[in-house]
Amino acid sequence: MVDSSPALWGSTQGSEKTTVMLLVDPHCSYEISAAVSVISAASRFLLLYCSQIIGFSIAVIFFALMRQARAWELDLPLPSMLAAVESNLRVPLTFLLLAIVPILISLVFSSLASQPFPPFASFIIVSIISYSFANGSMIILILISQLIFYVAAVLHVFIRTSFFSLKAIRILRGNPTLVTALIAITLVCFVHPALGLFILLLYHALCCHDALCRLSVSGHKVVTVVILSMTPGFCNSFLAASFRSHAQRKELFDSKTKDGDVAELFKFKSSGGFDPLLPLGENSTESPNSAKSFGETQLEIFNYRHGMLMLHLLATLMFVPSLVAWLQRTVIGPSFPWFLDSALCVGVILHGLCWLKPEFYSPMFLFPGIQGREFRLSFVYLLAGYYSYISALALAPYRAFYAMAAAGAISTALRIIKRRNREKEEAIFTSRKHSHRH
Repeated sequence: MVDSSPALWGSTQGSEKTTVMLLVDPHCSYEISAAVSVISAASRFLLLYCSQIIGFSIAVIFFALMRQARAWELDLPLPSMLAAVESNLRVPLTFLLLAIVPILISLVFSSLASQPFPPFASFIIVSIISYSFANGSMIILILISQLIFYVAAVLHVFIRTSFFSLKAIRILRGNPTLVTALIAITLVCFVHPALGLFILLLYHALCCHDALCRLSVSGHKVVTVVILSMTPGFCNSFLAASFRSHAQRKELFDSKTKDGDVAELFKFKSSGGFDPLLPLGENSTESPNSAKSFGETQLEIFNYRHGMLMLHLLATLMFVPSLVAWLQRTVIGPSFPWFLDSALCVGVILHGLCWLKPEFYSPMFLFPGIQGREFRLSFVYLLAGYYSYISALALAPYRAFYAMAAAGAISTALRIIKRRNREKEEAIFTSRKHSHRH
C-alpha cells in the first residue's frame, strides 16, 4: 500500500489520491472490504496537519486581537476573547476575509513563484477544516483559562488568604513593568527563551487576576460576568447592555449610600496588596467620547490582558520542546540560547509589556509631521494574522514569532512617538500659558 501525499501547499495535482497495490493469487477468489475508523482518521489528520493547526491557532488569536482593537478604535465596549473569536467566524463576509482570502493569497504566491499548484478543492477544504479545528481549540483554551481566572478571583475575594498572589502583587507593585521586563529579558538572553516567556505569562495572569478582583471588590458579581461573557455575542447583545446599566446604577447607588466604602477599600489595599480604587476620572481608560464605570473599565482591562495571555501562551508552548532539549543538554554543559531566538522573544516581551491598558489600541500617528496619517493597531494585527495563516499553510508556524516581534517593535516605537508628541503638546501649552501671563 502506497500512502498518498496530503493536500498541502507544496503538493502537486493528483497527490490527494491513494494508490493501493494488491498482490494476489489469480487462481483464488477474494472478497475485499474497506472501513475507516473515525478516531483513526481524526488522529491521522491531526498528525499530518499538526503544524498547520498550530499556525492557524496563532492566526486566530491575532484576528481576535484585531477585533478588540477595532472595537476600541470605534469607541465600542472591548469584547472578550471568546466573543471576538465567535464574531470572526460569522459568515459570509468575515469568514471569507479571514479564512479564504489568505488561501487565495498563497495561491497567488505560488503562481508568481512558478510553483506547482496544489489540488485546489482538497487544499481549500483541508485548510478550512484545519482553521475550524484551530478555532475550536482556541475556544476551549479560552473557556478553560476564563474559568480558572474567575474561580481564582472569587476565592481570593471571599477568602482573601491567597498568599502567593498577594505576595507577588506586593513585590511587583512598585514598578511591575520594569521588574518583569528585566527578569524576563535576562532569562531570554542568558538562560532560555521559554523561561522568560513563563515570567511574561505569570505577569499577564497576575494582571488578569488583579482586574477581576477589583471588579468583584467594586460590587459586581463575578459569577454573573462569567455567564454573560460566555454567551455568544456578549458585548453586542441586550445582556451586555443590561449588565452595564445595572452596574452603573449599582455604583451610583453605592456612591450615594455607602460613604465608608472608600475607607474600607483603602484598608483592603494595605492588607491585601491592591492599589486604592480611585474615582472614575483617574482610573478609567483613555478612550475618547466615553464615560465608563469602574467595573466596565476593569472588565475591559481583563479582556485586553487575557488576549495577550492567550497569544503569549501559544508562543511559550512552541518553545517547550526546545526547553526539554535544553534541560537534557545542561547535564553536558551550559549553553547560551541562539541570538535570533532571544531577539524574537525580546520583541514578544516588549509587545506584552509596552501597554498595560487598552489605550494601546488608540489611533496613533506613525509620522508626526504628516497630519491625518493614523496608524491603527487593528491593521497591524490583521497583517500579523495573515502572515501567521500563510506561514501555517507553508508548515512553518515558527514564523509567527516574526509577526509577534514586529508587533512588539511597532508598539514600542508608537509608544515612544506618542510620549514625545505629548511632551511637545505640554511644552507648547506651557509656553502659551506663560505668554498670556505677560
